[in-house]
Amino acid sequence: MDIAVVEGLELLEERPPSDPVRVELLRKRVDGRIAGRVVGLDCDDSPNEDGNRD
Repeated sequence: MDIAVVEGLELLEERPPSDPVRVELLRKRVDGRIAGRVVGLDCDDSPNEDGNRD
């Protein structure tokens, strides 16, 4: 799955980031890719807001 990160880029200290970041998928497409936004700089295995693990 290709994701185009189009929002939340101001959270990144470096581009591309050296470590994985948490991205939320948006309900739109950009250049044939699913659009997303950066929502966190950590990618731990904690439950998301729905109580599920990603």
